[in-house]
Amino acid sequence: MVKETEYYERLGVTPETGVDDIKRAYKKMAMKFHPDKNPNNPEAAEKFKEISEAYEVLADENKRQMYDKYGKEGMQGGGMGGVDPFDIFSSFFGGGGGHGRSRGPQRTKDMVTPLTVKLEDLYNGKTKKMKITRNIICKTCSGSGSKDGKPPSKCKECDGNGIKVMLRQLGPGMFQQVRTQCPECDGKGEVVAEGKRCTDCNGKKTIKETKILNVEIDKGVKEGKKLFLVENLIKNQDLKLVI
Repeated sequence: MVKETEYYERLGVTPETGVDDIKRAYKKMAMKFHPDKNPNNPEAAEKFKEISEAYEVLADENKRQMYDKYGKEGMQGGGMGGVDPFDIFSSFFGGGGGHGRSRGPQRTKDMVTPLTVKLEDLYNGKTKKMKITRNIICKTCSGSGSKDGKPPSKCKECDGNGIKVMLRQLGPGMFQQVRTQCPECDGKGEVVAEGKRCTDCNGKKTIKETKILNVEIDKGVKEGKKLFLVENLIKNQDLKLVI
């Protein structure tokens, strides 16, 4: 007998609904209430969070059985335990937008490097040297992480999700849902067998590169101004800061 039905109601389904229909219900509602489609709408953002919480439980057979038996309190006293609804959305749509999961190179986060200059340099302009250390794709394996250049295989420990979910019993009828980064793949969802790992990057696909760049500071640049470097110029030549 189902203890409570709140999660089912959030998705507009019943306790008898199969997992495929639950996925279809989540997809329809997630697309409707996604914050990107509802900017400056806190109600839609909260709805998006609620349906993601419900789907995260009901789409998993073990967690659904636990919920049916003990309700939200039995899962973890209610809530998702820090699960990001956007992670669930990305996992469902394979990186967002429903176009399939991409394992190829993706845009990295912007690097922020402070550059200290004298006041006179701001007025007169100056060329300064700046040291930048960043991760670049390993040239030896072309970013595959393996000696033979073959792509990594899906991590069996986390089934390619990068996260392991465990239920820890706190007491009679009380369970805590614990989500941790998979130690086998370091949260990447894929692994390269130890004997096949690239000798330069050790299967991590990237290596650290340090460069000394000549950065041209234009005359009249204001203190605290954010300046941006063009990525493709970093590889071969000096950079010019653009206001």
